[in-house]
Amino acid sequence: MIGGDLDEPSGFEFAPDGRIFILERSGTIKIFKNGHLLATPFAELPSEPTGDRGLIGIAFDPDFGVANHYVYFYYTGLDLHNRLVRFDASGDVGTDGPFTIFRTESLSQQLHVGGSIRFGPDGKMYFAVGDNGYSSNAQVLTNPHGKILRIDKDGSIPADNPFYGQAGKQQEIWAYGFRNPWRFQFDPLTGELYGGDVGDYTWEEVNHIVKGGNYGWPLKEGKCTAGCAGFIDPIYTYPHDGVSAASVGGPIYRGDQFPAEYQGNLFFGDYAKGFIRRAQLDANGNAVAVSDFDAAAGSVVDMKVGPDGALYYVTYIPGRLYKVTWSLGNHAPTAVASADVSGGQGPLTVHFSADGSTDPDGDALTYAWDFGDGTTSGTKNPAKTYPATGVFEVALTVTDSEGHASTAIPIVIQVGIPPTVRIAVPADGATYRAGDTVTYNAFATDAAGFDLDDADIKTTVVLHHGTHIHPFVGPLTGRAGRFTVPATGESSADTWYGITTTATDANGLSAAASITIRPVTSTFTITSDPPGLPLHLDGIPEETPHERLGVVGFQREVYAPPTATAADGTVYHFTGWSDGKGMRHPIVTPEQPVTYTASYAKSPAWTATFYANPNLAGAPVLTRSDPSIDFLWGGAAPDPAVPADGFSARWTKKQYLAAGRYRFTSVSDDGVRLYIDRTLVLDQWQGQSGTAYDWIGDLGAGIHTITYEYYDQGGDALAKLDWAGAIDQPDDTWKASYWDVTGAGSSPTMPSRTPDLTSAETAIDHDWGTGSPDPSIRPDHFAARWTRTLSLAPGEYTFTTTADDGVRLTVDGLRLIDAWQDGASRTRTATTLLGGGPHTVTMEYYENFGDAVARLTFAQTADAADPVDWTAEFWNTAAPAVPARAPDLTRTDSVISNDWGGGSPDPAITNDHFVARWTRTDTLPAGVYRFAGASDDGIRVYLDGAPIVDRWVNQNDTFSTDRLVLSGTHTIRVEYYENDGGALARFGYQRIGDVGPVDAWTGEYFADPALTGPPAVTRQDDAVAFDWGGGSPDPALPADGFSARWTKTITYPAGTYRFAVTGDDGVRVRLDGAIVVDGWSDHGPATFTADLALTGEHVVTVEYYENGGGALARFTQTAL
Repeated sequence: MIGGDLDEPSGFEFAPDGRIFILERSGTIKIFKNGHLLATPFAELPSEPTGDRGLIGIAFDPDFGVANHYVYFYYTGLDLHNRLVRFDASGDVGTDGPFTIFRTESLSQQLHVGGSIRFGPDGKMYFAVGDNGYSSNAQVLTNPHGKILRIDKDGSIPADNPFYGQAGKQQEIWAYGFRNPWRFQFDPLTGELYGGDVGDYTWEEVNHIVKGGNYGWPLKEGKCTAGCAGFIDPIYTYPHDGVSAASVGGPIYRGDQFPAEYQGNLFFGDYAKGFIRRAQLDANGNAVAVSDFDAAAGSVVDMKVGPDGALYYVTYIPGRLYKVTWSLGNHAPTAVASADVSGGQGPLTVHFSADGSTDPDGDALTYAWDFGDGTTSGTKNPAKTYPATGVFEVALTVTDSEGHASTAIPIVIQVGIPPTVRIAVPADGATYRAGDTVTYNAFATDAAGFDLDDADIKTTVVLHHGTHIHPFVGPLTGRAGRFTVPATGESSADTWYGITTTATDANGLSAAASITIRPVTSTFTITSDPPGLPLHLDGIPEETPHERLGVVGFQREVYAPPTATAADGTVYHFTGWSDGKGMRHPIVTPEQPVTYTASYAKSPAWTATFYANPNLAGAPVLTRSDPSIDFLWGGAAPDPAVPADGFSARWTKKQYLAAGRYRFTSVSDDGVRLYIDRTLVLDQWQGQSGTAYDWIGDLGAGIHTITYEYYDQGGDALAKLDWAGAIDQPDDTWKASYWDVTGAGSSPTMPSRTPDLTSAETAIDHDWGTGSPDPSIRPDHFAARWTRTLSLAPGEYTFTTTADDGVRLTVDGLRLIDAWQDGASRTRTATTLLGGGPHTVTMEYYENFGDAVARLTFAQTADAADPVDWTAEFWNTAAPAVPARAPDLTRTDSVISNDWGGGSPDPAITNDHFVARWTRTDTLPAGVYRFAGASDDGIRVYLDGAPIVDRWVNQNDTFSTDRLVLSGTHTIRVEYYENDGGALARFGYQRIGDVGPVDAWTGEYFADPALTGPPAVTRQDDAVAFDWGGGSPDPALPADGFSARWTKTITYPAGTYRFAVTGDDGVRVRLDGAIVVDGWSDHGPATFTADLALTGEHVVTVEYYENGGGALARFTQTAL
C-alpha cells in the first residue's frame, strides 16, 4: 500500500473513522487517508530514536467518535523517559497534546523498551514496558520494567489490579516476568490477551497473558523444565537455531474475509527471521498447530486486522505498509518491476521490465510506467533515456482485465556522476571496548571534485547482533562526529557496529560508504566454593563453573543467592565473593581472563517447636530440626504429635548473612510473624489462604537471629520462608562534605552553609600531608563531615579514628569520640553495643595547620548476647494484685505472647482470677524503644523498677509507650491479671529510634489506616508539616487509607507548652506513651490543642491516619 515515504516505520493503527495512523521511530506520525499519505504530519513527538527507543505504540480510545477523539502514543522522549501521551484526533493535525498519562521514573536504556498500547474489553489501557536492558527488573514488583501495565484512561490505577494496595509494589502491574513484550493484542471475541516476548540467546515466546501472571524471565526462557512453580509457560516457542530472532505478537483473526479455518487464529511474526505465522488455538488459548503464513514477509514490526477483514503489516527496513487480502473470485495481479541499470552518466538509457509480474487467474495485464520525469509508457518492457542529471523514482502499476491493480516496489534511477565518499576514521575493522567514545570523520566530493557541505553528509550507526540489527544512532549531520559505545544493555560478544556515511549532491545524487568496527573480547568465569552451586549472571541463573565471552569494558552483574542447596540436599549460605564485593554487584569484563568465586558455608538447621494450640502457648508438643521452612501440609498434620488443625509453630536459628539489602518472602495459610534480631518486621497474624508477604531491609555482615512464627486455624496448612538479595543494594559510600574555614582558628564551629566540595568516598582514609582534599579547598584551614548509614549485625563494635587535628564521631546521635582540638596525629577508640539494622555514623574533622590526617575504621568485636528467657510466675488469686506468697507455678517463657481464650496458662492455674509476672534482664543498645502489647485484663510494665505502662483495669485493649533507654543491662518486669472471660497477655519491645541529639523526627508510614504491622516506609522528617492533598507521602503508600507515626525525643526547659496538631483525618499526640491530644476520628482539616507543664526529657509521638479525600498533618509546640 505504501512503498516509499516511510522512514523507519515502527507501528500503525486504524482510526475508527478509517484513517491509518503510521508511526515513525523518530517521532513523526503520518496519516494515510483516501488512498495516499497526507503531506502534513499529524504530530511530531520529541522522540529519542536510538537503540530500541523511539515512538513505538499507538491506540485509539474505545469511546472515539462518541465521547472523545483521543489517540494515545508510547515513546521515549529526548530526556530518555518513556511516556504514554494523548492527543485529540478530531482533525488530521493533532491538538490538545501531548498530554502525559504515564511516565517511567528511571531512564530508558538502549534496549528492551516495550511499546504496545491496547485497550481491553474492560475499557482499561494496557501497555508494555521492557526490562530496560536489565533482566532482573522483570521479577521485581517495585518497578514497571519487564511488565504489562494496566491503568485507567486518566492514568489512575484500577482497584482490581493484582497488586493494587500492596505497599512497595508497582500498582500498575498486570503481568510480569517479560524481557521485551513489545507487541501484544486482545482477542476481540473472547477478550483474552496474547503477545510475543523477545528472547535472549535461545527461545522466542508467544504467551497467553493473564492477570498477575509471572512468565519467568530471567529465571526461565522458553518452556520451563525444572523449578517451575509459580511460572506460566508460553503457548508456543521456537528456537533461534543459531541466528537472531525477535518475536512480534499479532492479532487474533475475527474478520470475515479469510476462510473459516482462520477464525480465532493468532498471527505472530519475527522481525529478525522475517516471517509471519499463524497459530490455531484451542478453547483454553493454547496453540495446537502452527503454520507459515508468509515465510518471507520481511522485517515485520506491527500487524493488525483491518475493518475490511484484511491483514495489514508494516516492515521497518525497507519502510512499507502491506495489505494481505483473500478473494474466492478474481484476484489482483502482482506487480514486479526491474531495470538493467540503476544509474550512470547521462544521457542514460535504461531498459525496464515487467516480466516478473503475474496474475493468479491468468488474466491479461496492462502496464502503466511512470518514469518520474513526467513521462510514461504503457508497454510491458519499455526503454527510457534520461538526458538530464537527476534522481528519478520509477513506478509500475499493473492492471488485470477485471480492473484489479497493484503497484510494484519503486525503482530509483540516478543519472549523473554520484559523489565520492570516504570514511577516513575509524579504519575499517578497527576495534573498540565498551565505554569507548568512537570518533568518525568522512570526506565527500561531488563530480566536479568540490567538497560537499556538512549539511549534505549524513552518518548512521547500527548495532549488529548475530544476524539482525538494532538501529543505534543517526542519521547524524556533518562530516565528523562521535558516539559512545554503551557499557550496559546488549551483553553478547557477537556484536559489532556498522558505520555508514551517505552524501547527497546538489542534483540529489547520493553515494554511501560503510565500515565496521569490532569489539575486543575476553572471558571471565564465575564459580562457587564448594563447586556446583548455582550463581546468577545478569539476573540469569547459571550452573557453575560458568565461563562467558564478553566485550572488554562491558558491565555485568554477578549475584550469589544468600542460600543455596547442593545436589545432596545440603543447605549452604553465602559468605563472600573473591573480589571482596557484596552478594550482588557489578563487574567489568576484564582485559585478561578472571575467575570470580562465591564462597559458601554450611547453614545451621532451624530449631522448630510445635504447639497443640494456635497461640504458641504452653509447652511444645514437638521439637525438631528443620533444614528449611518449606511446608505444604494441606489438610494433614506436621507430625502425629501435632493436631491437623489449630496448631502453631516457631522456627528459630542464628544465621550468618553477608552485608546487603534482603527481601524476605513469607507464604502462609494462615498467620505468620517474622522477627529479625528480635525486631518484628512482618506481622500478618490472621486467618488467610495462601498469601505471600515481603519484607525488605538492610542487614550487616554477621550473625543474625531469625524467628518465624506460624499458626493454622483450620483447613489447609502452608508455611514457607526464604530470602534473597534485593535488586537495589544499599549505597556503600560515605557522603563527604568539605568547607574552607580560613580564619576560624582552633576548634571551629562546623559551617551550616552549603559545602564547597562534596563527594562519595568508599572509605575515610586520608593523609593529605600539607595539602588538601581538592584544589578548591585551601590547605590547612578546612573542615569535613562524612556521613553514612551502616547496616550492622547486632553486637559490640569498636570505632577507631586517627586525626590531625580535631575529630568527633557520632553514632546514632551519641557522641563516642570528642577530640575537637588541635593536635598531632593521634588514634582514639570507642566501643559501643549496637543492635541489628541501620545506624547513622557521622565523623567530623577539622585541619588547622600543618599535616592533615583523617581516618576511620570499625570492627565487630563481639556478637550480641541472647536475652535470657522470661522468668514467669503465676498465682491463683481472686484479688487483682501480685501476692506476697510463693507462686503456684513457676516456669520460663521465651516470649510473652499468650492468648489463652477462656482457658489458663497451665492446669495448675484456674481459668479465671489469676495473676502473672514475667521478669528478665536484657542488655540493650542505647536508643528510643517501643514497649507495646495487648491484654485482657490488666497489665503493668516496669523498666528498671519504674512503671512505664499502667493499665491495671478490666479491659481488652492494646498499649504502647516509647522510652529513651541508655546502653547497658536493664530489668524489665511485666505484671498481668485475669478477671474473667478471655485471657490475653502479649508484650514485646524493640528499638525504633536514635538517642539525641537528633533534630529530625523518625517518621514511620503504614499502608493501612491503623498503624499496624511493620512500616512500609521509614525516614527522617525535619518537621511534621505536610499537606499531601489527594496524594500520598511515598509511592509505596496508597493515596487513601494510610497512617503515620512520628517520634522524637525532646528536652524541655521547665515551663508550659502548647501542643497543637492539625489533621485531615485523625490525629493524636502522645507524651511518653500517654495520649495528651486526641482527634482520632474522620474529619476535614481540624486543629486540636493541649497546654502541658513540662520539664526535662520526653518522647513526643504524633500519630495520624488518612481515610479518604485530602491528606493533611501538622504539629507545632509553643512555649507559653
